[in-house]
Amino acid sequence: MKIDFKKIVIKKYSKVDQNSLFQFYKNTFLLRHKTIFKYRNWIYGVNLFGFEPILLLIEKKIIGHAGMISNKIKRKGKNYKSTWFVDFKILDNYRGMGLGTLLSKEWMKISPHHLAITNNNSLNVFKKLGWKEKFDHERAALILNPLKWVPIVKKTDERILEFFNFYKYTKKKDNLKCKPYKVKTNINVLKKIFLENEKLKVGEVIINRDEEWFNWRIKECPFINNYYFFSKGNSFIVVNLIKHDYKKRVNIIYTSCLDLDSEIYLSRQIVNWSIENNLDIIWLNSDDLKRKKEISKLFSYKRKINFVCNSNEKFIKTRELTKIFNIHAIDTDSEILYVR
Repeated sequence: MKIDFKKIVIKKYSKVDQNSLFQFYKNTFLLRHKTIFKYRNWIYGVNLFGFEPILLLIEKKIIGHAGMISNKIKRKGKNYKSTWFVDFKILDNYRGMGLGTLLSKEWMKISPHHLAITNNNSLNVFKKLGWKEKFDHERAALILNPLKWVPIVKKTDERILEFFNFYKYTKKKDNLKCKPYKVKTNINVLKKIFLENEKLKVGEVIINRDEEWFNWRIKECPFINNYYFFSKGNSFIVVNLIKHDYKKRVNIIYTSCLDLDSEIYLSRQIVNWSIENNLDIIWLNSDDLKRKKEISKLFSYKRKINFVCNSNEKFIKTRELTKIFNIHAIDTDSEILYVR
């Protein structure tokens, strides 16, 4: 297939026929398409800077999509605009023609600073465009009900699988000392300690999670009914409870602990509570597991995450962005990939 590049049009997703946009999502994002379409402005943080995902069209047909989540980066006390690169797609029939590179370059013009978690296929493409990799990001998990991962039995009645979950009978647990608070009904309590803790964070380059960020990402979250937090003093961990593919997941999406002992204590309580409630897996993203050995032991299954970043070099250098730390699942789309 030959492409007439003169007929290619790039538009913001609010400027195309929304029925066509829905159909594109349905054909490309499978089970997630309804969630993405319904909550698209919230998911992509459009209200923050007015940045929107962009679409690649040929003769009014959508053939490509480059999503983005707006965010703020703080460097030496100043805020800078940035975006996470997410939900990138070129239709199969149009791949291998340079359209992905074209769309990526247009996407990079929208914001001066760029962050992304990529799959292995995309990693080399980003590197060719000048992006740099940060090597300390990992996804960690603790599987609590191994039977749910056996293909032959995974569709067995849940009550049977939970009864035969030997983990909860053999795992030595501390006494359960704290239970989670529902975020929605304790939003003001959480907001107060959240903002206080964020002000304490220092670093050359960090994500700025201010009140505006909190209101968008947590208070206005359409999935807030599934959000809970465990707390000890001013230390807390926010989790998202999700049922996906016959499994009940506990996604640790944000951790704000004033000391390592508090984080270890709360993490253990999350494990204990999850076992008591027949949950199947606890999952988190972290860029600090190598330092936190006790946390690393607790969530024994780990794999590397491809984290890459880029800058137009005007305000923050790309090499400076590689020093960004304290990234959480809540900062990008990692924690809503399983939401239906």
